[in-house]
Amino acid sequence: MGNTYLRFFRLMSAINNPAFPTLDDTSRKILEVVSAEAFLSNRYLTVKQLIEMDDLGSKANLHSRLHGLVESGYIKLVPQSDARFKDIVPTPKTKKYFDTLSKALKKSLEA
Repeated sequence: MGNTYLRFFRLMSAINNPAFPTLDDTSRKILEVVSAEAFLSNRYLTVKQLIEMDDLGSKANLHSRLHGLVESGYIKLVPQSDARFKDIVPTPKTKKYFDTLSKALKKSLEA
């Protein structure tokens, strides 16, 4: 019954790729929300929009995790024409991360 997810979990655990350091739950959720908006809706969230998402965590925690994702190379903060606002832009590393997850998911479905 939950075997597909468990196979997926095992595959992801087996991927010991130093290019993808382990993300904590909050960072992973931020990356998922930002990437879904960018890759599926062709829009970038702003830092302000993300910080207003209370269900992800406190403002201080979100700021901290956001800067951790920048330092890890998963996202860039790009100033808009009004420099007070910054777009959160996923990097090629993020695309590669989700491609790796997608391949593992497909493989777990085939087994």
